[in-house]
Amino acid sequence: MKVLEDNPFPRGKLIKKIKGTKSAFYRLRIDKYRVFFMIEADRVIILRILSKKDAERFIQNLN
Repeated sequence: MKVLEDNPFPRGKLIKKIKGTKSAFYRLRIDKYRVFFMIEADRVIILRILSKKDAERFIQNLN
């Protein structure tokens, strides 16, 4: 995910901050997949890459 390393917020509307979590988690939409990541200091940490249908369950478990 070199794209996230260079710019953690590429192409505006494809990135969303996940609401209702204690930490700042983000979701990047790529076709049928979702990349969940967080930014810690100067690093981008990829948590999961999931299909769209599995993404909702993962978001619920972040809390």
